[in-house]
Amino acid sequence: VLGASLDVVLLGEPARLPTGPARLAALTGATLLPTRLGFSPDGWTIAFAAPIPVPDVEKATQALGDALMELVADDPTGWHVLQPLWTADRR
Repeated sequence: VLGASLDVVLLGEPARLPTGPARLAALTGATLLPTRLGFSPDGWTIAFAAPIPVPDVEKATQALGDALMELVADDPTGWHVLQPLWTADRR
């Protein structure tokens, strides 16, 4: 479903995340692997969290959000969100 998202909890606050990554993993059997890109004086960095099982799209989307928040906490300076993510930020 194009543009589909789910209510999740990120850092203790209600938010909405797209379901596409979990839906694609569920449909194809692909690994759902949370990833963070960053910068270092020598160039790009990349960090991975543990693969997320996809028992269903809702649980996997919440687990992906949890993992991404942990990755961002490790290096928050490079994190950018181009649209409102938390419910409180939406008008």
